[in-house]
Amino acid sequence: MRLLDGSDVVLDLLSPEERNRIIVCEDDGAPSEPAVLWLTEVGLPVQPNSWEVIFARASERGRSLGFSVNITPHQLRHTFAVHMLAMLIQQRIRDAALPAPIEGYRQILGDPLQQVQRLLGHASLATTYIYLDHIASRADTVDAAVEELLALLPSEHSL
Repeated sequence: MRLLDGSDVVLDLLSPEERNRIIVCEDDGAPSEPAVLWLTEVGLPVQPNSWEVIFARASERGRSLGFSVNITPHQLRHTFAVHMLAMLIQQRIRDAALPAPIEGYRQILGDPLQQVQRLLGHASLATTYIYLDHIASRADTVDAAVEELLALLPSEHSL
């Protein structure tokens, strides 16, 4: 994260209390809005220990309606990562005009992995590779992207 004085701070080094005090500023330094994902009804950041309670209550409601669920904030993080990676891979395949040579695989898969790595705050790209295992469950997304790519290629019969 870049500070107003131009220096950088690694978010992982900040405590939850410090993260709650982060404010997004305009280019001129004027405060704009809190830099938190979820806010309470009165606009304050949701406290870290509240996340587990929120998810436990939602899981309890689901179970009371007959759904066998037990969702945690960390599962939400993993779900986000798998869907984001599948979407980024699909977009990269769609953007490719021709089948990529072997070095193109780094461009097709490396960039989305690096984007998810940055979004999740992983220090190592190797940590992010685990999400490739889950892409198999999203094979329909990748297959659809490949079909779109193949539809862009000239067929033998159109020559």
